[in-house]
Amino acid sequence: MIEESLHAIQQRMADAMARVGRVDTALLVAVTKNHPVSAVEEVARLGVTHVGENRVQEAKEKQLTYKGPQLTWHLIGHLQVNKVRQAVPMFDLIHSVDSRKLLDEIEKVA
Repeated sequence: MIEESLHAIQQRMADAMARVGRVDTALLVAVTKNHPVSAVEEVARLGVTHVGENRVQEAKEKQLTYKGPQLTWHLIGHLQVNKVRQAVPMFDLIHSVDSRKLLDEIEKVA
């Protein structure tokens, strides 16, 4: 099921880029929210290298269990200031900075 969905998404992305005259400029981030670590392993096996999570604790559990190739981890959900110290070393990118206070805390920890 994951493989078929991934191929369909990749085709839709390729079609959209072709329509606007762009080639390979979009990045696919596989979001594994509420899915087991086996879903992360499956998308990695299929060549996906960027994985998104919206919860720090769920990502932590998956990262501790995942034993496949190196991935780039994205935090795509709301980040609470009190979870910054835990999140910064876990994620390569944080997409959801929504306040100056949060930004300052990330900068301090990073």
